[in-house]
Amino acid sequence: MIFSQIGVEYGCPVKWTILGIGIDHIRLGIDTLTRDTLKITRTHFYRINSTGDTLADLIFNESIDNLSCSDDGYFLTGIWTKWFPNHDVEESGLYVCNQKIGEWFYFYKKNKIKKYENYFQTSLQEGPRLYGFLNGLYKEYYENGKTKITGTYKIVQEYASFLNFNPDTYEDDEKCCAWKITSVKYGDWIEYNQKGKVISRKYYHDKVGKKNFRDLTDTYNFKDLEKY
Repeated sequence: MIFSQIGVEYGCPVKWTILGIGIDHIRLGIDTLTRDTLKITRTHFYRINSTGDTLADLIFNESIDNLSCSDDGYFLTGIWTKWFPNHDVEESGLYVCNQKIGEWFYFYKKNKIKKYENYFQTSLQEGPRLYGFLNGLYKEYYENGKTKITGTYKIVQEYASFLNFNPDTYEDDEKCCAWKITSVKYGDWIEYNQKGKVISRKYYHDKVGKKNFRDLTDTYNFKDLEKY
């Protein structure tokens, strides 16, 4: 993955819209790049705090249909890059409908790797489209480059309670129970000290077959479990 920042000096935002309310707002800006005879329209999302400081920047081309995720609101879709104040990359990855997909990288300052995680989507022949779940290798690093934690995630179904909105009380009532998709740790999880020595090791058994867990294929007709 190549981490690069497209400077805003190459295009002047012509439209701004606040898309969120709260401590962190999301603002939308549209500008046009002209390089020789090539014209590119880009959409920028800037996540800012209450004082207007830019915390992160999402840039993607207009060809991505970011409004098709839901009728309920505007969802982030595209390559996400967040920078430290000194412009070093802090995190980078891909969003699809507000969900993380594929490989995500997190960094300390001076571009030193801090964490790696992988998000997968499920490709279903029947049933809902599911994505944004941790699956596969997970690693954390110390600032000196040594491995801190390494392990693996697996996607399963968990039988659990859920919240259901009650129109009479305007509150969420807890209901029991339904199968939901979740990520769980499995296999060897190892933690190291800053010198590379193992300080803890735990083995997570496959939860499938236990009372509250089952394999995904028990419900859906899966064509594949694939990386985005």
